[in-house]
Amino acid sequence: MGTYSTSETNRFSLRDLQQLFLKVGVTRLIWKPLSANDNSKNQPYLGGDFSALNIIPTGPLTLSDSASNKKSTKAGSKVIKAALDLCWISATGQMFEAPSAQLILYPQYPEVRLSGFLKGSKVSLSEWMQPQKQGRAEGRHLLLGVTASGKIFAYLAPPNTCLATELEALPRKPVTSVFFEVPLDESSNKVELIEALMRVHQKGWLPSIRLKRASNGHVEAVPYQAANGGGYTLEAQLGIFPNGVSAPDYRGWELKQYGVKDCSKSATTAKAVTLMTPEPDGGFYKESGVNNFVRKFGYKDKLGRENRMNFGGTHYVGTENPSTSLTMQLAGLNHNQLGFSADGAIELVNSTGDIAASWSYTKLLEHWKRKHSNAAYIPAISQATTPKQYLFCSPVYLGEGTDFSMYLQAMEQGIVYYDPGIKLVTDASGKETSKRRSQFRVRFKDVKTLYKNWEVAQLVPPT
Repeated sequence: MGTYSTSETNRFSLRDLQQLFLKVGVTRLIWKPLSANDNSKNQPYLGGDFSALNIIPTGPLTLSDSASNKKSTKAGSKVIKAALDLCWISATGQMFEAPSAQLILYPQYPEVRLSGFLKGSKVSLSEWMQPQKQGRAEGRHLLLGVTASGKIFAYLAPPNTCLATELEALPRKPVTSVFFEVPLDESSNKVELIEALMRVHQKGWLPSIRLKRASNGHVEAVPYQAANGGGYTLEAQLGIFPNGVSAPDYRGWELKQYGVKDCSKSATTAKAVTLMTPEPDGGFYKESGVNNFVRKFGYKDKLGRENRMNFGGTHYVGTENPSTSLTMQLAGLNHNQLGFSADGAIELVNSTGDIAASWSYTKLLEHWKRKHSNAAYIPAISQATTPKQYLFCSPVYLGEGTDFSMYLQAMEQGIVYYDPGIKLVTDASGKETSKRRSQFRVRFKDVKTLYKNWEVAQLVPPT
């Protein structure tokens, strides 16, 4: 069995840890002081919300019966589980995979816990992680290093060691209700982000481009004329190669470029922001397909285009849409607190209660966990020249800390809404072609309600 050498652990410093984690590819380091109840029996507590999912990469979310009552089928008894690619690492760099590590989400409370982190692993930490006797639980610290690929390296700092002492003296920058950020170097990620965006802003009008890998393997910038060129152009200016991976874009920050008409009015002239575009996984839509769904719940094209039916318009919780006669509701939501039933869903229903389409909370949580804890919203004006050009504006807006419960709360308050653009076209031969676009959106002025901290950052050089 692998173990932490007492002499090596005692000498292991914060700087040693930072260097070790950087060596194995860690891009973000977080830590949690462990309480007496954080042990292998009781499952360490990772927060009374779901913000841990936005900073800890997981596998797919799966619905499961409650671990405390596997035979229970009553409402609210189910939990959500998510596997972790977690590996313990020692002060000398020895690695011990934890094949059974997972997060367990109890949405009815709500809370998240860490489970199975020692099961099947060759690491020997039972001295510090079993239910404690004689006060050994005090002063332990759990550190998690996250890599760009989603691998998690874990390190336990025992009480009274050099590392534990340094952590206790470290200024605490919270990233969730229980986790704190540990800098991997002396620089500030937020400062570096703002400085990088300032350099882009000061360049003025920029041609629309996209980074592309050439046949010889080199990355080159190529002209790009499509409507979504703003995001690609910004990424190219920052040296970010588009890869479709849901990892943060720049120094731990997700970049969200959005269009405006006037830089000086970027908070009021912005279009609505699309938060996510999940397909329904329940109701008539799922059972009968999109074509039958549009025929049953859609309407004839309002511009008079022949052989076309649409399903669109803004749908708010508790308000019937006049075009579709459907109302959105939050089934299984506890309206008195932030909890919900794991098998609940957002539903579109008609006047008789038939479910036209639904999105399970598990599916939506899977999408929302890809929304990163830190996001920068960068306004830009586009110019329809050849090539197309973009001017990236100041200020930019920085959101820190998000959680799925905040998303549901915003839906209940009518801040987040469903705004589909689904169409069904029939050609002269009778062949039907459908276009799917299910999207949940928010007006830009309301985006800040989805974050715990919101900052307006002017891109002005220091005087």
